[in-house]
Amino acid sequence: MTFSKVFQLSLFLLLMAVLLGCGKSAQVQCTNNLKLIGLALHSYHDQYRCFPPAITADENGKPLHSWRVLLLPYIENRELFESIRLDEPWDSDYNKQFHDRMPSVYRCPSVPEGKTGMTGYSVVVGKESYSNVPNAVQSFGMIMDGTSNTIAVVERKTPVCWMDPTLEITFGTACMGINVSAEGLGSNHKGGMNICLFDGSVNFISQTVDSGVLHAMFTWAGGESATSLDMAPMGMPQLAMNVSESLADEDFVPLDFNTESYDHVVDNPFLEVKQNPLSTFSIDVDTASYSNLRRLLNQGTLPPKGAVRIEEMVNYFDYNYEPPKDEHPFSAHVEIAPCPWEEKHQLARVGLKGKVFEKTERPTVNLVFLIDVSGSMQPPNKLPLLKSAMTMLVKELQDRDRVAIVTYAGSSGLVLPSTTCD
Repeated sequence: MTFSKVFQLSLFLLLMAVLLGCGKSAQVQCTNNLKLIGLALHSYHDQYRCFPPAITADENGKPLHSWRVLLLPYIENRELFESIRLDEPWDSDYNKQFHDRMPSVYRCPSVPEGKTGMTGYSVVVGKESYSNVPNAVQSFGMIMDGTSNTIAVVERKTPVCWMDPTLEITFGTACMGINVSAEGLGSNHKGGMNICLFDGSVNFISQTVDSGVLHAMFTWAGGESATSLDMAPMGMPQLAMNVSESLADEDFVPLDFNTESYDHVVDNPFLEVKQNPLSTFSIDVDTASYSNLRRLLNQGTLPPKGAVRIEEMVNYFDYNYEPPKDEHPFSAHVEIAPCPWEEKHQLARVGLKGKVFEKTERPTVNLVFLIDVSGSMQPPNKLPLLKSAMTMLVKELQDRDRVAIVTYAGSSGLVLPSTTCD
């Protein structure tokens, strides 16, 4: 495939992504929001080894801030987080200015327009769930019922100020049911509401769910198993329900929005050669962006801007370059082609081919893998994909090479001592 064709293919894929991204429903956007919140909870836990407390308080016990404020750096709002005075109450004269600056991820599109800064997402607090004790320290290790069986974040019937730490839904009110109490669970979605589980997944739950099932899913260590939840009577949460089934009368394409985080990509500016005669570039090869975009497009998902990395899409293909000869470590191949989107410009591709070594010529390697086996790693594109990659890796190793595996999160310990590959 020529250089220009590769870029034309890239543009085609991006166009397809834009077309597929049109027409998302309010419920799907709400699902996206909760997935991002769930991912932020995991990111916070990764850094502090605990969840953000539902309520922060000063030394006198006066409420200061909500868990939603503490998650700001993990939903791409670090600047807002650093502007808020965490040692002052959420409604102090200074902090009141931020009430209207609620991140969009905290607002469900189905909520009617009204007072700004009001969120419809909450945690359920109580002795058996998310603690209502100020500055409480809780972690994944305390969720004995399993992260895929325990609810982390819910929708609430009546929105509250996103910075207010005093109005989370209480355990007793939550167990009353969906769309029953103004201070409890609820949404404007037809037939139920969205929930985010502690494993990061988001599901739609019917408003006819039995209160006993709600009680079981809000408790962290109630002893309920996944089997007991699956055998619940009619009205149980439809955890496997596809979004399109819950909105069968709406005409939209169900999307499973990508909730992975990506660094912001900054385009390099044009520089005059006269002022900048030296140009450098890295020779490491990354190709993941092409496969990642293909996965997202096949799911009917609009890829985030940060996921689109043209150089990785170009590097995905094998160009069969001639390897270097003699003592040279690499060979250079240069090609110039017309720019598909600007006739006056040309694109230059510099291809490098490193010296190829036989497997038997390289030194022995000793690989140690530290693997996260928590509930959030169970989707097919995570731990199962890693297993497949490990199988491919072993086939490339020599008998003298060694591999060791250590796991953490879901279970911690040495799974495979340093072992030769013979």
